[in-house]
Amino acid sequence: MKKALVLFLTAALLLTFAACKKNKKVNTNVDNAGDDNTEAQSTQDTISEADSSAVAYIPEDITNGKAIICRPDSEYMYFETVEVDFEGNAIALVQLMIENGALKEGIAANEYFVYGDELHINMNKAFHDYVNAGSAAEYFGVGCLVNTMIKTYSHEGIKKVLITVDGDPLIGHGGTFDEALGLFE
Repeated sequence: MKKALVLFLTAALLLTFAACKKNKKVNTNVDNAGDDNTEAQSTQDTISEADSSAVAYIPEDITNGKAIICRPDSEYMYFETVEVDFEGNAIALVQLMIENGALKEGIAANEYFVYGDELHINMNKAFHDYVNAGSAAEYFGVGCLVNTMIKTYSHEGIKKVLITVDGDPLIGHGGTFDEALGLFE
């Protein structure tokens, strides 16, 4: 029952977010500066008229100049971290994770937004396929993504990460990830 409620609320949130036309668009594309038709990476939508404190937004670049990449050690026994210079958003951070051995080539983030203290990130099917390669791939794939996002964006108040794949809850080797996840130890 709880999972069904969470799925319903997540679906309602995503549908509301997509349907809401009350948004503030900020042009972050220098090449198209001044073009009002350019899709912006920074939007702010009111999710519910009844709860005006519930706001989802897509931050421009939410980093303080450093990224903390969590990746598996060479024997896939524990997480190790590396700090690298970085200015960008969560989509670019996924690419940086690939470059630093935390995720496999072909994996990409489609979109993301922040809701309260949660970063919601929508991954591509390659992430789903990687996570379903086995229990170690699931643990380290999900764990590296969650830990990297939380540790890199903790100064923005991010405490949890909700992962979807092409808009649906991530279904892993061991079950469905339909709730936001905290740090993996």
